[in-house]
Amino acid sequence: MRFAWTVENFLAMLIENTHIRITGKRALKSYAGVDWETYKKLLAEFQLIDDERIESLSNRAGRVRRFGGGGKQSLPKAEDKLLFILHYYKAYPTMDVMATKYNISRAGVWNCVHGLSRQLHGALHKLGVMPMREMPDIEGFKAYLETNKVHGIIIDATERTVERPSKKADNRAHYSGKKKSIRSRTRS
Repeated sequence: MRFAWTVENFLAMLIENTHIRITGKRALKSYAGVDWETYKKLLAEFQLIDDERIESLSNRAGRVRRFGGGGKQSLPKAEDKLLFILHYYKAYPTMDVMATKYNISRAGVWNCVHGLSRQLHGALHKLGVMPMREMPDIEGFKAYLETNKVHGIIIDATERTVERPSKKADNRAHYSGKKKSIRSRTRS
């Protein structure tokens, strides 16, 4: 069987990852939840943050061996790391599934998810696409809406279970009207 050289195959070679082979733009969108242009922009920022992290680890005080000693990384390239974390957030597979797919232990998957989440957050923040979580006051909120031409907002008012306070006054402050458990009425 001959290998046909197409644009899709060329893209697959560019995005080929150690564990997952992305066969084209559609497959990238399906696997990671982003299109090719977004992936390239995100990868550039992600690569910078990954390089900074490696630089800080290799130059830290008291380091005895050079960086890279010990076991080999399971996700050596930034492309691998970015596809790993994007796929995790798109599909939310269990740690066991990710461990099988990437040939990493479950604890290793947990470490990768938490470490790479920080790097992804930093890349998204540098690109200016992270949503605002808190506003200082109502005037600041109105100014933000006007300057950014926001046409709609989403407020997540999901109730979260909290430990039942022992003091009666605190208990009343957190009570949402539900009989079975105490839930927080605060918005996140």
